[in-house]
Amino acid sequence: MKPRIIGICGGTASGKSTLTRRLVKSLTDVKVAELGIDRFYRGPPVKSWDAPEALEEELLLPVVEALANGRDVEVPIYDYHTHSRAGYETFSADFELLIIEGLFPLHWPAIRERLDFSVYVDCPNDIRLARRLVRDINERGRDVDDVVEQYLTSVRPMHEKYVAPQKALADLVVDGMEWDDALAQVVARVRALLAD
Repeated sequence: MKPRIIGICGGTASGKSTLTRRLVKSLTDVKVAELGIDRFYRGPPVKSWDAPEALEEELLLPVVEALANGRDVEVPIYDYHTHSRAGYETFSADFELLIIEGLFPLHWPAIRERLDFSVYVDCPNDIRLARRLVRDINERGRDVDDVVEQYLTSVRPMHEKYVAPQKALADLVVDGMEWDDALAQVVARVRALLAD
């Protein structure tokens, strides 16, 4: 059976990673691999961490191509604390389903064309900001003023410019606040895809 590739995208703290984790746990009978686009951040200096240009598209595209063709490939390891690459590791192509997750999997046509199915996780701005505050303070050691300033000056405008338009390109839009319903919808679509 040919491996399938799906994309899960949405705004910062919309629930992309949570949905991805829950999907992996639900598909216990399927060999699933997860490729986070965040691995491909360039590192400083970057004009905006929230724009597609912050990611090394020229590395991401060959990685996806190799995996789609069943070849193992070296992928970067990104360190959020140093905002830089922490090396590389081998990513195995031994999967039945590859999930490409992040802000922009539907932004680049070359990635979009490789996807068998795509999901946009929709979530209100205020909820996303609240979740991002909790995450960045607890997991990344940032302070409230820094998180809010970045959100207002970069995250939100880049979301409107680059992330939100992907909603119209997705095969399925799910509610990032209704986890059980979102997961049930995605599992059903993935099961149908794998059975095809």
